[in-house]
Amino acid sequence: MRLRADLGLSQGQLGVTLNAHQVTVARWEAGALRPDEWQIDLLAAFRRAHASGALPSQDAIRDALQHGAPYALQIILSALPAPRRRL
Repeated sequence: MRLRADLGLSQGQLGVTLNAHQVTVARWEAGALRPDEWQIDLLAAFRRAHASGALPSQDAIRDALQHGAPYALQIILSALPAPRRRL
């Protein structure tokens, strides 16, 4: 997963944020397995945050993981730009 590398995360670290084992992440990357829908949604949110250039630094993400997956998710997802409202 290029996104994982762009975020500077190991397979295990990405797995923690998505409630998946490192081996499962490796199988996703090899194309042997597919993430669940909610994991795909989170990965899409990570991609949007990354594409917006608003993601915290790789060090900040790794530091957040030291406090647990929920905190890391909050840090990553808080970087998402606010959705645009349709009039």
